[in-house]
Amino acid sequence: TLIDHTRKLFQDEYKGTDFEEEYNNKINELFVNSSVSKFIQDLRNYSLHRTLPITSANLSFNRESGMSHSVHLAKESLIGWEKWTKKALEYLNNQGDEISLLQLIKEYTEIVIGFQKWFQEKQYEIHSDSLKELEKLQEEYNILYKQIKLN
Repeated sequence: TLIDHTRKLFQDEYKGTDFEEEYNNKINELFVNSSVSKFIQDLRNYSLHRTLPITSANLSFNRESGMSHSVHLAKESLIGWEKWTKKALEYLNNQGDEISLLQLIKEYTEIVIGFQKWFQEKQYEIHSDSLKELEKLQEEYNILYKQIKLN
């Protein structure tokens, strides 16, 4: 949903502008050329069109550190699927026998949050004059509102 929303916002507001090339370069850098991102995308397709991935869960207790738990994807069950893209397969091949679901989610979340932060900063940069004008108008409105309220 976030991808669709961001893509629609970009197309409605920035397609055909000077910002388009920079945006597309960032998408390529963070999503198209990222093995983690491609693995997440392909894992979605694997889950929808083939089967849910085989997972395992570990629960352990240690006197010093307390209880810990983890969920893993079984690499062996995934590796035989012939529809992995090159980048996703690169990610898969660089993993051990078990892929930590939490670590995978953290890696991908960092990419998405980084992109969203960058995109928001670019929007502020692009629209800075309009935002300054809006702030000025809001200040004027507040002054007028206070004057009306006092009368």
